[in-house]
Amino acid sequence: MEQQVSKRRKARLKISPSSNERRLRQQLAQRVSGTHLGLMLLLPFHLKLGAWPMLQQYLGTGDSLACRMALQMVHEAAICTNRIRAKNTLCNQGFALANGLSFLPTDKQIHELSYGQNIEQSQALQLALAQRRKQLGHYNEANILALDPHRIVTQSGRIMPRKKKMPREKAAKMMQTFFCNDALSGQPFGFGIASPGRSCTRASTQLLSFLEQIGLPSALLLADTEHYTVELLSTILEHPSFDIIVPAPNAKHVRQLYPAMEFKQHWPGYALASAPFQFKGHEQTFQLIVQRTGLTKFSYKPFVSTSSQEAFLQVSQHYPKRWAIEDFFNFEERYHMDGTAPLL
Repeated sequence: MEQQVSKRRKARLKISPSSNERRLRQQLAQRVSGTHLGLMLLLPFHLKLGAWPMLQQYLGTGDSLACRMALQMVHEAAICTNRIRAKNTLCNQGFALANGLSFLPTDKQIHELSYGQNIEQSQALQLALAQRRKQLGHYNEANILALDPHRIVTQSGRIMPRKKKMPREKAAKMMQTFFCNDALSGQPFGFGIASPGRSCTRASTQLLSFLEQIGLPSALLLADTEHYTVELLSTILEHPSFDIIVPAPNAKHVRQLYPAMEFKQHWPGYALASAPFQFKGHEQTFQLIVQRTGLTKFSYKPFVSTSSQEAFLQVSQHYPKRWAIEDFFNFEERYHMDGTAPLL
């Protein structure tokens, strides 16, 4: 096996589970001091989450060396550093010991370990982790969830359309991810990954199947304008457990309904109205909720919902909590996502 000895030097190492155990015990007996020994504090949480059995299931093997190398990937994500195996700091003693290894595997070894896994195994790992976290009470019992797609710049060699994350940025290849977070606790349930050609509707439908497997009895989904499609709304309308509220475009066929709606003022300058709504050529009936702001000159913001809850509860109390997923992206993008950390 290849190990990273220093930033520029690598070496071949003949290792087995038993020899790794002996080397590890010897290093611990020498009273190691290092900058990454704080990762040892994560070990009780690994035991509580059942991380070791999850990694064994993910890898499809009970090989202790493979599972410890997978644990190294988890800890790399925990310290939020990109390509850390090639940095001098991680060649110090301390980081490898937290993974149960007596050496630091190189990028090549970790990549070879990852190449043997497929998307289905990664999805099964996400599902097992989400189910365990639900049992431990990491998510709010109100089950108010936020859906949001997130594009990440990728260095893939595939031929794909280039897109802009922001209007003033240069177009680049993007990897599509679709996240679902608990809007109240901010904790992620899971995410899906797709090629640039996959629509938001198809990816969101897969996320619904994922949420069903977690075992949520019911949930209100807070979505954004990309989820405003008749296919997705119709699918959720017929779903026995899930409801969704999504902003609608302020288009002509929506604006022409405003004069007939009865707005109820909740405080000066803020009023809401609701009415049945149907898409052209479809029989399903949804709830159109319109938010009106202003005292003399009004501005309108429409929403379409499959829920029967009161309009004020959905728009004024629940929907603002969707900002939790934007906070999640702002934080994670700074440390993980733009650095293509192992979590992705």
